[in-house]
Amino acid sequence: MSANDVRTHKQITRRGAVAVEFALILPLFFGLLMGVLELGRALEVSHTLTTAAREGGRLGSMGRQGILLPGQSGNQKIEADIRAFLNAAGLPGSTAVVKVVDPDDETVTFDIDDPDNELELFRVIVRLDFDNGISYIPPTFMQGKQLEGSVVFRNGRTSFASGG
Repeated sequence: MSANDVRTHKQITRRGAVAVEFALILPLFFGLLMGVLELGRALEVSHTLTTAAREGGRLGSMGRQGILLPGQSGNQKIEADIRAFLNAAGLPGSTAVVKVVDPDDETVTFDIDDPDNELELFRVIVRLDFDNGISYIPPTFMQGKQLEGSVVFRNGRTSFASGG
């Protein structure tokens, strides 16, 4: 057996070992990659929900004269605008849970139009199920999880007085 034959035999054996190692590591690598993609998407959607809640809260904290449809309440306008925001962001706004509530008690609905609530704090909460067509891949790790964005604002409409 010559030196070339021994070298060729070792190279063939090593190539076989590389193929086995690759076959063992590839599923782990793809699993890790899919997990990173899924968690990244969850983070992106969570940020979008918080942004939608912030836009709704901003609407609730400013004057609403002239922007409400006839018969529409401030709470309904906030909900409609948040759903439209989510739809524009590519998320299913129609299935989102949108609440305008007391900042300390989520079970108490906050009426943005009630004069007694003037200058009071309110919380806007937006929730979406991750299973609801959000994931880029079939949901596994985040299956059954609910994503949420919320903000607290003050219900007040500022008027500016002209100084003299």
